[in-house]
Amino acid sequence: MPEPVVPLSSARRATSGLPEPVAPLSPAQRADSGLPEPVAPLSPAQRADSGLPEPVAPLSPAQRADSGLPEPVAPLSPAQRVALAAAAATPLHAYRRGYAAGRSGPFFRHATIAALTARGLLMLSPAGAVCRVTSAGFARLRDIRTRARRSAWAWPAGEEAAAGEAFDDRGAGRQRKGGRGADGAAP
Repeated sequence: MPEPVVPLSSARRATSGLPEPVAPLSPAQRADSGLPEPVAPLSPAQRADSGLPEPVAPLSPAQRADSGLPEPVAPLSPAQRVALAAAAATPLHAYRRGYAAGRSGPFFRHATIAALTARGLLMLSPAGAVCRVTSAGFARLRDIRTRARRSAWAWPAGEEAAAGEAFDDRGAGRQRKGGRGADGAAP
């Protein structure tokens, strides 16, 4: 259990090596220090005169419905992504420890499955014993995998690729098939 934080006395602080607490500067001290004055936010009249763009307020639910924009979708947590992928591979069955494809796991928490069910990505059997992926879940999983492929780092082409291959084969100590003599080096 962590120890409670106790304020240090001035004598202990002097020997502790911790910096002294800093009080806010008075107006006279600020003038002597050369620091700039703090800036207050602009009033509506000052903002109109400044030429700065007006801040954009978020859309209300009614405005969003009228605009035709899609609803914002919160990203899935890593545990939710793994659970969705596992349920896409095979239905998950309910166990005391959570949902899993088999008795040996991996197990996914009931809360994770409930969150995916609330989003409409998974559906539970009437008794809650089995959960399967919905068509929306398959679409979301396809979208996740497409984004992962698009953002995957591609190895450069040309001379940079040749330099990288040379590093992989010789610099990292890896050998090609055939043993020591396969790359043309003398034994």
